[in-house]
Amino acid sequence: LFDTFDFVVYAAPTWNILRERRIVRGHSTIAVPWMLMLPRPKEWCGDFNDTWEYYERRSCSTYAKATVCRECQRLAKASRPCDWPTQFSRIKDHRLLLLTEQQLVLNRALIPTLRASISGGRILVIIDEARMLDANFEVKLSHDDLTTFVTVLESLPDVSAGPAWIETMQSICKRHGLQGMLDLPPWLHRKAFEIQREGVSTFGDAFRYVGYDLGLLATSQPSERWADADGVRFIGRPFLNCHVLLLSAHLSADYAGERLGTGPLASPFEGFRFQHSGTRIFNLRNRAGADRYYFRNHRQILDTVAVLIARNIEAGVSTLLISRKKSKEFSAQYLANRLAGWGMKVRFVCEDYAALPEHPDPRTIPLIHYGILGVNSFTEYQTAYCINGYYISSRELGRAAQESTPRESRVALKIDSQPDLIRRAKVAEGADPGGVQAHTASIYLHKLELDPVIQAAGRVRFTTNPRVVVFFQMADLEPLVQPGRSREPHRRSRDGGGRRHA
Repeated sequence: LFDTFDFVVYAAPTWNILRERRIVRGHSTIAVPWMLMLPRPKEWCGDFNDTWEYYERRSCSTYAKATVCRECQRLAKASRPCDWPTQFSRIKDHRLLLLTEQQLVLNRALIPTLRASISGGRILVIIDEARMLDANFEVKLSHDDLTTFVTVLESLPDVSAGPAWIETMQSICKRHGLQGMLDLPPWLHRKAFEIQREGVSTFGDAFRYVGYDLGLLATSQPSERWADADGVRFIGRPFLNCHVLLLSAHLSADYAGERLGTGPLASPFEGFRFQHSGTRIFNLRNRAGADRYYFRNHRQILDTVAVLIARNIEAGVSTLLISRKKSKEFSAQYLANRLAGWGMKVRFVCEDYAALPEHPDPRTIPLIHYGILGVNSFTEYQTAYCINGYYISSRELGRAAQESTPRESRVALKIDSQPDLIRRAKVAEGADPGGVQAHTASIYLHKLELDPVIQAAGRVRFTTNPRVVVFFQMADLEPLVQPGRSREPHRRSRDGGGRRHA
């Protein structure tokens, strides 16, 4: 890559995945200088940690580095000096930067700042899993924070860019002119220390540095800015403004383009599906596994799962179970009691997965939850059974799909699953035609409900190894996995209304 790009950024979803990289483990080297961007070492900050967190809440990290860190003995005098405060200034001396996606979310000015430090060279940002696209992009600038910020700028004549810039800021404070072009002066971030020092000195707890948020506001879409009684709100999408490569087996180009605000993205492999020819996939399309009905149906469901586990034990086959987090312990206890009654001693592991046997044991069964990420301890397990479904509410869907829509323009969304028990997003009748469309709502429903399920089951690597996987979703899974078998509800299943299904 370094023949084409001057700088490469690799963002992983978790520290565990970063630590798996060969260069991080010290098992290989590369020909260019690289660095790992670390979070603030809180354990080293000791008594200064509370002070640091106070300034972080006020977005005054630049001021804290120049004051709090200066008082810390670890900065220079310790046998193992802390070089965290200077790591940002050292990035320009490297060509590869490794970090977590969370650092891109917390510091959305990182890539623009990096671009400026390397004089506009070609940058490639590789985002592994792209979980950052699921973050909440809505930013709030309160009227009090904006007014205080303007007052500080007006008191610093060597910082202020003149009447035009102050007039723009005053207009924003009054919640006017949000639909026009907002050009930030280029010196704003370079003068962050002076502004923060004056703000902290003059206003104390009442000051919050909003310079970074203003940078996001300037690059946001005018149509995604609005005012309310408390101040200004806008959608601060991660406009990376460089070459970006998203690596995710189940991230659709529609969803990624929607979240980035760029529209359609190039997705050369989206039409391909990878699945081992020996893998067998079943989907129980049944309400019985929904959170609302699971506990009343748990005996029927878990007794069936217990039979499958017992059969696996007799055949020497390992099992991974997947559940909603709230029902893990309950389900594990029930299964353990049921199998013990059959004379089978089985251990269920719900948390400390690092303590699992090095190689899967059919009598030691991990039970993981939907949403688990970055854990590669289950790649050798031969079966994966979802013991309940994973669904979101209409309210959650409406909040996610309409994040960029001013509140007064948001419409009611609902999720319908009749008559074929496949959940679909619908817009309420009579809704504003300029609001969110059913197609957009469907993109979010698909992402929020099915991605956690496929991710969890994917821990057994059913695409590259022969596995037996049982899903429990009221959904059409064929776009995601090769068609296997979909079972309609069993006669004994009952939904919330008590109706029997054939």
